[in-house]
Amino acid sequence: MSGILLADDEPAFQRLTGAWLRGLGHDVRVVGDGDAARAAFAEAPADLVLLDLAMPPHHDPEAGLALIASFAPAPVIVMTGHADHALALKAIDAGAWDFLAKPVDPDILRIVVARAMERAGLARELAALKARDTGAEDMGLIGTTPVMAALRDLIRRVAPTRLPVLVLGPSGTGKELVARALHYASPRADRKLVPVHCGAIPPELLESELFGHLKGSFTGATSDRPGLVETAAGGTLFSTKSARCPRLCRSSCSASWPTAAFSQSARARRAPPTSASLPRPIATSPPALPTAAFAKTCITD
Repeated sequence: MSGILLADDEPAFQRLTGAWLRGLGHDVRVVGDGDAARAAFAEAPADLVLLDLAMPPHHDPEAGLALIASFAPAPVIVMTGHADHALALKAIDAGAWDFLAKPVDPDILRIVVARAMERAGLARELAALKARDTGAEDMGLIGTTPVMAALRDLIRRVAPTRLPVLVLGPSGTGKELVARALHYASPRADRKLVPVHCGAIPPELLESELFGHLKGSFTGATSDRPGLVETAAGGTLFSTKSARCPRLCRSSCSASWPTAAFSQSARARRAPPTSASLPRPIATSPPALPTAAFAKTCITD
């Protein structure tokens, strides 16, 4: 059912038009003056407003035109017996969806109402899609439990900062979803989210993949190549299976990430997830990546 507010002071027109629209499957509310129309819409906004311009208490088309803005964002179809070109232009300029002269042809009214209702439906769908794309509600994380609510709250607090983030949790618990939520809730959302699977890259190539290389730096390096860290500049570097980094690569990471000294890539946030039990080896083993370098904020799932 679709909600239509019919505002007209003629009882016969109210009765006939209301019954005809209900026969088309619409839910119709009827009011007889401008003040009642404004109050009815404020109480329960309609999908569409059919508005007679010359209603009590003023019986003045100009007063009716002033009402149109009160019904935004619903489309307004103006109906009036004062049909002239100048008034129609004023109505459209005031925001009306369409202008119909009385007596109204039922077939034309049916087509105009259908088009206006379709437009209202598309506007609602667009608003819903925008809300979903921005992750305004669930941030792409399914669940309404207190634990999930606390996780979203933590993400919202961490996302605006430039802190590196360590995401901990067993395999399959959604660490990548948390990293993506962090990225898209941050000021870096319009920049790149660059994933790198440290466990899937051969150890001898991992450092080159992360930090790039210059032409001639080793056999086969025929041109300069930026690393993934540099590619993520201004955005988010999402490094998964980070605990599997070779010790040599950890040394490079520990030298560049904590001091933000690696070229322009220092502007990228690091969001490395792992299912390994890292806090103890990070804190006690010198070759491992230092806690201060690797994560200043922990998110557990």
